[in-house]
Amino acid sequence: MPSHPQISEDPFAPGRGYKEAVYRADLGFDGTLNRACQHLENVWSLHGLYECLMRRNDKVEAPLIKSRLDLALARAEVPIRASCACRREVAAAA
Repeated sequence: MPSHPQISEDPFAPGRGYKEAVYRADLGFDGTLNRACQHLENVWSLHGLYECLMRRNDKVEAPLIKSRLDLALARAEVPIRASCACRREVAAAA
C-alpha cells in the first residue's frame, strides 16, 4: 500500500473539497502528513490542486500553483495532462 494519498476519481465530482485537501496534504501544504509521506512539487498533485482551484475560480492561489506546476511539468519525463492517468476523457484526448 502506498504511503501517500491517492485519488482515483474525477477531482471535480461532488466532494471535491476532500480531494483538494488530499492534494494539499500530499504536497505538504497543510502539515497533516509527516515529512516522509509528503511529496513536495509532485506534478500529479500540483496538477490536481490547480484543477480544483481553477474549477472554483480561484484568482489568488491558482497563479502561484500554476507557476509551480509549470516547473514540475518541465521536469517531467512524460506528458502530464491530468492529475490521474485513470481519467479516461483525458487519456482518450491524448
